[in-house]
Amino acid sequence: MLIRRHGDRAAMARVLGRAAMHEPTFTGALEPVPAGFQHVAHREAIGSGRPAFVVAAEAILTWGLHRGAGLVVYAATPRAEQGVDVVVAIGAGRLVDILAPCRVDMVIDEPGRRGFSYLTLPGHPERGRETFTAELDAAGVVWVSIAAVSRPGSILTAVAGPAGRLLQRRATVRYADAVRAAVWSSTAPWSTLDQDGSPSGVVHGAVHCRHALLRHRDRQR
Repeated sequence: MLIRRHGDRAAMARVLGRAAMHEPTFTGALEPVPAGFQHVAHREAIGSGRPAFVVAAEAILTWGLHRGAGLVVYAATPRAEQGVDVVVAIGAGRLVDILAPCRVDMVIDEPGRRGFSYLTLPGHPERGRETFTAELDAAGVVWVSIAAVSRPGSILTAVAGPAGRLLQRRATVRYADAVRAAVWSSTAPWSTLDQDGSPSGVVHGAVHCRHALLRHRDRQR
């Protein structure tokens, strides 16, 4: 496990520089769940319409999901791409960060599903895979999905046991909250009007996706 002084970006840069010399500590798939691994999954509706889907996908692919969840990201590129290494700093109090190096091994770019998956590298507190996607279903509802399989990658993580798994589950919820916040607050960058004087497609979708989500939840009750 890599523990460094809080906010030490130089340490993050060094870890990122060394990442290319290592292979992932896990190369399996999410399913079937490997023996000895824990499975965590979270999926929730965050909006409606393709404009909201585009915003959600961009939030995921540009590391906004991680930053919005309160993590510090030091990546080789501003956008998740296959083969790119990234170091995520997880705050462990006010004094130290736990550094978690990963490598993107898959970028998903489908008409109704976008995102990426990464694998853990040596030094990560866990061994496993995590996938982050935005999805647009046939009814026009936008979903964010986070799924992971993992097992302890160090003695400290193993000792944490159930507490560590609880923190991981909470992290998946924070990720979803970050993407939802990006969708609901994404009107400013597209403040233009269509030819008929109505808000542009992206603005319209972003402004109204919250109301669409509430209507969707009401239908599910």
